[in-house]
Amino acid sequence: MTNIPSQLLSNNSSQSYFTTFSNISNLQPLYASINNSVLQESLSFYKPAPQLDEFLTKIDEAKNANREILAYLSKFQNQAIQVKQICKLTDKQLELVRITKARWKIALQEASKDHSNRDL
Repeated sequence: MTNIPSQLLSNNSSQSYFTTFSNISNLQPLYASINNSVLQESLSFYKPAPQLDEFLTKIDEAKNANREILAYLSKFQNQAIQVKQICKLTDKQLELVRITKARWKIALQEASKDHSNRDL
């Protein structure tokens, strides 16, 4: 037979044991809620960078560039440049893909900073 501690056999201590257990089980929804919000926050940080075509389309529309920025898609693809890398390109590297307008260089680099630490 298993030895049961005497504290658990008395009426008073077993009642407090079950009361404590009951209080712990009441905390589970709170713990799950907190854990879920932390998980959601963590996942939002690790959200993958958008596809290059989506990224360029979004900037093109935001800057009213009349598909001028979207036209760089094939040039970025030919050089295997990913969204997360655009903010790290130098002026010379951007000019190699024929991006010469300062406004578009700045717009592309600023927008890609949000994705530079993702999918490393």
